[in-house]
Amino acid sequence: GFLQAFSGLLSSEADEISDKNGIDLVKEKVNKVWVMAGKWDEDGGMEHNFCNNHRSRKAARIFCEKCPVPVTFLGFEIGADVISGQHLSDSVLRDVLVDHGSEKGRYSWDPMTAVLALTGNPEAAGYTLVKGTASVSEADGRNFFTENENGLHCFVKRRFSAEYYSDIINSL
Repeated sequence: GFLQAFSGLLSSEADEISDKNGIDLVKEKVNKVWVMAGKWDEDGGMEHNFCNNHRSRKAARIFCEKCPVPVTFLGFEIGADVISGQHLSDSVLRDVLVDHGSEKGRYSWDPMTAVLALTGNPEAAGYTLVKGTASVSEADGRNFFTENENGLHCFVKRRFSAEYYSDIINSL
């Protein structure tokens, strides 16, 4: 999602609360970051969480440049055809989907990212990793990726059909 808070942390200096800057705090407290953002199936892809406005574009650029720990991105293309929640019985969650206008289910980018992070192993969750370095243009929010086995960034590619991922989310 939007990376303004995280990029703010990464840009912060030591203060009266901590003698460490944001990068050092992340190095000390965070092992890995999982992010639903970007469109990685094309160079210069555009996706809402990076492109929404100047704040989101700047935050995404700062995050990609400064985050000192491994980052796995789940991009727009991964969940664009995965619908979940369409078979919910009467429940609070079903009411939320109906109120949202998604009574036939909802695109599953965020649930897919949550399952990916909770699994902690992209291959076990049904994905292939592409490792390298991500960057985001502050001017327009386009994302770019340079493959490199030693890069801190990666994005996932699906190995299975949309129904496979939808079934996992719906079972939860």
